[in-house]
Amino acid sequence: MKKLNLLALLVLVGLFQGCVGGEPTPQDKSSLQTKTAKFFGASSDSITINNIESGLIMTGYKANYQGTLYNCVKHNMYGYVNCKKPGY
Repeated sequence: MKKLNLLALLVLVGLFQGCVGGEPTPQDKSSLQTKTAKFFGASSDSITINNIESGLIMTGYKANYQGTLYNCVKHNMYGYVNCKKPGY
């Protein structure tokens, strides 16, 4: 019985990860670009977004702003963004 419960749990987790993960859509990238621009107080066309990794609670990505690469996260429920230079 324990093995069956564990197997069912693993299948559900696998299915759920498939729903959360995957390639970001252009709308996702555009939304991140807009929210990141607000974080920096800049126009969205001055931000480049790469390496998007979507998760259940947070989305991590790299943002290039004024020639500097930042590690950024967006809280998926509340929508706020935080970016920091690598190493800070």
